[in-house]
Amino acid sequence: MDPELGAQREAFKAQNKSCFILGASGETGRVLLHEIVKSGLFSKVTTIGRRELPFEEPLYKDVVQKIVDFEKLPNYADDFKGHDVGFCCLGTTKAKAGADGFVRVDHDYVLQAAELAKAGGCTHFNLQSSKGANKKSPFLYTQVKGQIEEDVELLGFPRCSIFRPAILICNRQESRMFEWLTLKALTPVSALVPTFITIPVATVARGFLNNAIRPAKQPVEVLENADIFEVAGKCRSSISKSCCKLQYKLVFTACKAFVGSLMEYCSSPMAGAPASHLSRLHAVETKAFWIIGISRDEAEDFSLSHRRLGLSSIFILGRVKLESRRTGAKHHSKWSCF
Repeated sequence: MDPELGAQREAFKAQNKSCFILGASGETGRVLLHEIVKSGLFSKVTTIGRRELPFEEPLYKDVVQKIVDFEKLPNYADDFKGHDVGFCCLGTTKAKAGADGFVRVDHDYVLQAAELAKAGGCTHFNLQSSKGANKKSPFLYTQVKGQIEEDVELLGFPRCSIFRPAILICNRQESRMFEWLTLKALTPVSALVPTFITIPVATVARGFLNNAIRPAKQPVEVLENADIFEVAGKCRSSISKSCCKLQYKLVFTACKAFVGSLMEYCSSPMAGAPASHLSRLHAVETKAFWIIGISRDEAEDFSLSHRRLGLSSIFILGRVKLESRRTGAKHHSKWSCF
């Protein structure tokens, strides 16, 4: 463990703070609860939910469970009193609850709970939101997430931490076919740029906990996906160093596998395309190579062409390189490493 983090944990533990978790039966909440009780950082841990959770391990013997009816949440105001820190992982999906049900859970329930927590003395409220949250978004999911962020922020907690994780990597208790297919498709991207579009649920949970024990830099903080990796101990520099071990040729091999089926589909029509079309593709491809800092000759040395790899591969590599630049990793001109 990092010495600074260890010192922060000891200082935090000495304050004998208590916490509550909303949504402890969900993917993030379940892992977060385990991290919290295992750490022993809080003198009292309370879960607030609509049903009792079946704890069998002795580790959870001191966890207090409060059962509430979210449709009548104001009637349970006493259950929110006496907690210093609140973690909100409450949420559902449009597919599961319908559009109205989704808004009711992810906005109305969360806002009511936050109001009760504020009135009950909570000084640090942690909200799990989503990557891309924006109240002006044309998509319902990110629109609602953006709206609840703003509404919770306006409550005026002494400290409010908003987490915006990307697609969660976890073994869901419920089946979400579209999410499963998306994760499978993004596996090569996740391997190359871990902070780009996915995040393990355990990393989110550790991010929640580690952020709670460190001193606040400002009253309201928004942690994007890469920030969560960093505060969880999966720092950007470490990620970049792991990426540095990958040779460019291996990177393109992975990208090639990712877009192989697309290139196979496009190769036949492209073979008979007019010269003007090929020239346009050549120009776009050359610009893409320029963006990631290589010449066409260097690309040809590694057999990189639209026939074999496609612009999707170039885009993925571009994201890798931008990530390495942002985190201070050095670019090797001979393509040996990032």
